[in-house]
This record gives sequence, structure tokens and C-alpha cells, in this order.
Amino acid sequence: MTKAKEAVQATEETAVQTAGTTAPAVMSNANYIALAIQAKQEGFLAANEGLDLDYVRMGQYLKISKKGNFVEARDELVSYGDTIDVVVAKAEKRYTLWGLEESPEDGVLIVSDPVEADAIAALESWLSQNPERAADYSIKDIQLRLTTFIVPVHANGQVMLGPDQAPTIYLMSFAQGDTFGFGNYAMGIFDGKSKSIGVPANTGANKVVTRMVTEERTRAGSKDSYLGLKFECLGMFNPADYGITV
Repeated sequence: MTKAKEAVQATEETAVQTAGTTAPAVMSNANYIALAIQAKQEGFLAANEGLDLDYVRMGQYLKISKKGNFVEARDELVSYGDTIDVVVAKAEKRYTLWGLEESPEDGVLIVSDPVEADAIAALESWLSQNPERAADYSIKDIQLRLTTFIVPVHANGQVMLGPDQAPTIYLMSFAQGDTFGFGNYAMGIFDGKSKSIGVPANTGANKVVTRMVTEERTRAGSKDSYLGLKFECLGMFNPADYGITV
């Protein structure tokens, strides 16, 4: 058993002993990444028992910089360039509104809720407290976005996963267009469009290595350009490819 797996298993066992109702999951090649995230979350909650911190997300945000690079939201000096290979381990649908660029709310997540009606109510409440911003934000600005939990496996020419290297967990909020783009990509995998590279039909998008590349796009009927994401399936995720024994 590798050190990485021992750490994951130990964390899971701690969570079982503390929570009492959580059974240790069976680890396999397909769910290694998802269980590593789950184990970290359960270990965090076990260590902070009594503090009710289940709202805390594992990982920090990754975003696209103006130069088209994947960078950490808190420190843009941590950059992975315009291409990154990841496992998209989990995703949550959210009705979202981010602050406008170069506004007082730039970079601020104003609204994020899985239920559209609750997101609308949250924005109305925010506007009632900030009436001077009503001219810049409205209900129609709320967008359906996917908040994803991604684990990089290869970036900047370096392998980012190994037997002695715990998975790096990032959150990434896909823009509305990329949210639907990822859905189409996942459906393509399910329909067997990646069978030629060893990914059988009916496979979930969280079980493959996905290459995400930023690309410049132009809106129809406009000269304005924006940055979006292109998704490419590289094959099934296999821990053994990174020296990890499951």
C-alpha cells in the first residue's frame, strides 16, 4: 500500500470512528480521485468536530486570467498556462452572479444557489442592501453555472499526482457557455465518442482525464471576444499511470 493510499484510508477510518454512521467506501481505479476528496472533507470535519464546518469547500478557486491562463484566484502568480489535464471529480449546478469586472464587486460571488428561485431572492435581498447598484445588476444577469471540483494530473510539463503527492483540489466555476459545453462533452463520452482511445460507452466524465484548453471566442454579430474552455478526453483515469497502487 502506498503512503498516499494509507493517508486516505486513515482519514476515512477516522471519519468512521467519529461520525459513527459513515461506512468506509471501497476504492477502485474509477473513484480514487472522488474518494480522495471525500476523505479530505471527512477528515477535516472529524478534526473540527463540534464546529459545524460542513459548509467549507475543499480546495480553492482556479480561474482564467485575462491572458488566457489557468491561475489560482488568490494568487495569480500560480499559473498553469493555457492547458491543464485534470480529473473533474464532482460538479454542482448553481445559479450564479459574479461581480462585474472593474466594479466594486469585481471578483465577488454575489449569488450562488442550486435553486433558481433562491438565487433570485438572494439577489433581491442584496440589492435591497445595496440600492445604488440596482442599475448594474438584475435578475436576468443570474446564470446557470457549474461549480466543479477538479484535480490536476498534469500541468506545466509536470505530473501533479503520485504515490507520495496528495491530490491538489481546485474549484472552478464554469461560465454559462462552458457549463453547457461540458455537458455536451460528457454526453459525447457517454455515447462512446472516445471508444477509439479506450473509453467505453456509458462512461462518466468523472472517470476520464480531461484536457482543458482556453480559447478565444467571438460572440455572434459582435466584434467582442471572450475566453472559453475546450474539453478533450485523453483516456480513462488510471491511478497506476501515476505510480499509485489501488
